[in-house]
Amino acid sequence: MTETTPRVPSVAVVIPYGGGLDDLREQLTALAEQTWPHPYEVVISVNRGQPTPVHNLARHILPDHVTLTIADATDRPGCGHARNVGWRHTTADLILFCDTDDVVHPAWLTTMTHTLTEARIASGTLEYRKLNPPWKADLFDVFVDGLPVRFRHLPYGAGGNCGIRRDLLAELGGFDERLPYTEDVDLYWRAAYAGAATAYAADAVVHVRLRGSQRDLFRQRYRYGRDDIPLYQAHQPHGARVTATDMARELAAAVKSLVTAPLGARQRTRCAMRWGTLLGSAHGLLEKRPRAM
Repeated sequence: MTETTPRVPSVAVVIPYGGGLDDLREQLTALAEQTWPHPYEVVISVNRGQPTPVHNLARHILPDHVTLTIADATDRPGCGHARNVGWRHTTADLILFCDTDDVVHPAWLTTMTHTLTEARIASGTLEYRKLNPPWKADLFDVFVDGLPVRFRHLPYGAGGNCGIRRDLLAELGGFDERLPYTEDVDLYWRAAYAGAATAYAADAVVHVRLRGSQRDLFRQRYRYGRDDIPLYQAHQPHGARVTATDMARELAAAVKSLVTAPLGARQRTRCAMRWGTLLGSAHGLLEKRPRAM
């Protein structure tokens, strides 16, 4: 009896691009050095800027066994939109997502692909020390034993370190573009409702590049906090909840960060992040926005 060799799944890596050729060069170099021994595809979904410089850079860096696709996503701003346009430009079985300004570990593609042979959706480890000063990296949680949980609800992963089977992504309709900053959390949770629990691939490491200034980090956290409100509203019927204790704890942490802000750059950065989240959430509560699905 002749044994048949299992078919190697086709894999595409989707990168939403909103500018920053130098960062993209570093990410593409990391993708070119992946340990995955089979051909794969890189889809760069251009959300801002011109596609020609992106194409020329990528074709210069990526080896011949990597298929390059440039997708035009300039019709609407947003990372979720760029990701949706990107994955719809490929027919690959497995879709992996990473961001322009991060750097994937050499084993990232192999680890994520192997994880998706058993799971339907997965996320990995976010690492902060390689691309950032140690004092700033220490402000961010590194989940080495599992995935984070929000709103006392379900685990979720980051959109910049995401792997998902194409059939599941199509079933879910992709990312909800009405959630410009929490669309990744929403996707993982909707996958769980569909019976696909998120697998944690610890060795699928992405080195994250943090925003440079305190103002940039404040703005980023403000947007996340603002988007938390429609995210919570959409998933409250499924079990997401926030208690009075949770809110009191967040307020106390923000006040403490304000008191300690004069002590140094680390404390000022923490203060900017805390108050960005708090004020963004307050804005979201006052703003009438259509609920996500």
